[in-house]
Amino acid sequence: MTLDQINYFKEIVSAGSMNQAAKNLFISQPNISLTIKTLENELGYKLFRRHSTGVQLTQQGNAFLYHIEHILENIDNINKIDCKHSKIEPKKLNISSEYSLASILPIIHMMETLESDAFELKHHQREFSNVIEDVFKKHADLGIITIHKSQVASLNGMLINKGLEFHIISELIMGVVVSEDHPLSNKASLSHKDIKKYPQIRFDIDSRESPASFTLLETTYNQSDKIISLNDIFHLLICLKETSGFALIPYSNSNSFNTFIGNMNIPIRFIPLSHSAPVILGYIDTIGEEINYLKSEFIKKVTLLYDKSTEKDIEEVL
Repeated sequence: MTLDQINYFKEIVSAGSMNQAAKNLFISQPNISLTIKTLENELGYKLFRRHSTGVQLTQQGNAFLYHIEHILENIDNINKIDCKHSKIEPKKLNISSEYSLASILPIIHMMETLESDAFELKHHQREFSNVIEDVFKKHADLGIITIHKSQVASLNGMLINKGLEFHIISELIMGVVVSEDHPLSNKASLSHKDIKKYPQIRFDIDSRESPASFTLLETTYNQSDKIISLNDIFHLLICLKETSGFALIPYSNSNSFNTFIGNMNIPIRFIPLSHSAPVILGYIDTIGEEINYLKSEFIKKVTLLYDKSTEKDIEEVL
């Protein structure tokens, strides 16, 4: 394998076709085709599926792309080395998660405790199936999802075929989140009957083919006559603060949630919902993949915030 082969491959991915890549590199199309064919023969698998309109990466091609991007990044870093003025490259972590608070709260706390001088955290809110694809295609280092307890086994069966695995963090309870000024804010627990007359603020999950969506829709019982559907957490929090609406959010412990939110001066409260369906929180990553520092720290923070078995340690986090 040569650096030219890697660079040609990367250019084809960017251009979407061998013909356009050849033009961008100022070489002939037969030359770039032969280079890629030689590379595929050396590797023993196909990198592209050829179409009349261009090329598409195979599953092996996606994996190859992930690894050569690291190679090219390292080569670039080597070329930038300056013995007198060397710059430390930031540690990086890409997180893909469903539309929830589950991955945002740990990130907020990580920023206060990271020992590294340089880091880059990326967080993307995605649909359930996209979270899995992000991890599979190496666009994310891990994916955070919630799923109905009865569906964990079937999820693992699907993931193993992609070289992925699901790690359970905690079984969560469904709770009602309202503003501190809400008429229900002083209740110790709430029932469906208690919240029925208030507007329901929720993520737009009706069209998402997600096991977690099924659980949430089952829990929300669809009895509310007033519904506000949103697709980001910021607007959900604003609506909770400014209206008499409520949202349903899974969490492990109402006291720790309220303490954490209170420390951030967000005027909302979490109240357990009686007779709610069990929800499992966990993360997806690649089987056998090494866990780097940022990934390890993030998993620790998620576990401390959500795992019931670590509730005694919650105060250390908060």
